[in-house]
Amino acid sequence: MVRKVVLTGGPCAGKTSVMNILRAKLDDQAVFVEEAATQVFTEGQEVPVASWSPGDWMRLQRRITVRQLELEAAAVAVAEWTGREFVICDRAPCDNTAYPQGNEAVAELMSTRRADVHARYAQVFHLESLATAQPDRFSQNGNTARYETLAEAQDLELRARAAWLNHPHWVFLAGRQSVDELATSIIGQLQVVHA
Repeated sequence: MVRKVVLTGGPCAGKTSVMNILRAKLDDQAVFVEEAATQVFTEGQEVPVASWSPGDWMRLQRRITVRQLELEAAAVAVAEWTGREFVICDRAPCDNTAYPQGNEAVAELMSTRRADVHARYAQVFHLESLATAQPDRFSQNGNTARYETLAEAQDLELRARAAWLNHPHWVFLAGRQSVDELATSIIGQLQVVHA
C-alpha cells in the first residue's frame, strides 16, 4: 500500500530544498509531488491582491485544490505501478485552508470534515518558516511564486500549523535546522513510523 506523506510549512520553510534532497536519497522508494500552487502561479495565475473578492479567492483555491488532487492521484498510480512505498507531497489540500476561501474550496471538492482530509495522509512533516524561526533570514527570493511580506508569511506559518492540527502523525521541525538536517530527520522518521 502506498503511503502519502506531506511536507508543509509557511513560506520560506525550505520545503523545495528538502524535497530535492529527499528525491536524491529516496528516489527508488518514493514518487514526489511538486507544489500545486507554485505550478498554478508559474503558469500565469494572477498573484492575489488586497482588492480580491471572495469569488476571486474561491476560483484560485478551487484551481489549486483540483491540481493538487490530480497530481496526487497520478503520483499514487506511478508508485503502485513501480512498487514504491511513498508519495511525498510538497503541501496538500489542507494547506489551502490557511488562505482565504481555502476551507470552502476543500469542503466543496473533498469533505467538510477535516479528519476525513487528514486521513488521506500517513504522516505530515511541518517545516517551520524562516519568517517565524529566523525573521532576519526570511526572503522572497528563490521562489518566483512567493509574494508574501514577512508579516504575511508569519501569519501563514501559524495558519499552516492550524490546518494540520490534530493530525495523528504531525511532526514539527524547527526552522533553525539546516535543510540537510531536516531531510535526515524526515528520512529517519519515515523509516521508524513505516518500518
